Amino acid sequence: MKQILFTDISRLHTFSGFAETHGRHPRPEHFGSIEKAAMLVEFDSQNAGRVAWTGTAKDAAKKRFKAKKVSLGGCEVLPAFTECHTHLLYGGNRKDEFERRNRGDSYLSIAEAGGGIRSTVKATAAHSTLSWRGPRRRSFTMAPAMSRSKGRSFPPALKAGCTKAGAAM
Repeated sequence: MKQILFTDISRLHTFSGFAETHGRHPRPEHFGSIEKAAMLVEFDSQNAGRVAWTGTAKDAAKKRFKAKKVSLGGCEVLPAFTECHTHLLYGGNRKDEFERRNRGDSYLSIAEAGGGIRSTVKATAAHSTLSWRGPRRRSFTMAPAMSRSKGRSFPPALKAGCTKAGAAM
């Protein structure tokens, strides 16, 4: 397994406390960071990287990792944000649900009130034509802080058209 030890990191932002709150309503103490840090990344056979270790530069020197070393020259490092997917074609919107989630409502309570993915499927099925918003949505999902993006569409009757449109992007 290939390994790279990134060194000379002035500050490594870990967001280590986010797991405690499932990433919702974080407080300042959840924004963990390590000063004068190092980070070991392991790569699998498909060259997908995974952070295997983080710590101070002093701790890294004590561990004597047998990895290629790459100096980041005093840069700050933070995780990439992954937008797992977006639906390029759909009817309606769920702005109100977004606001409810930000206020702390659970997805289950929103779904029980008629919201959630089923409301989007229903609104999409009710449209005879849908406007193509794919390029605009795709450009948002690939903002500089995003590490990857994936486009999806539904219902099944739209898949053939979406596949052609997605291939043209």
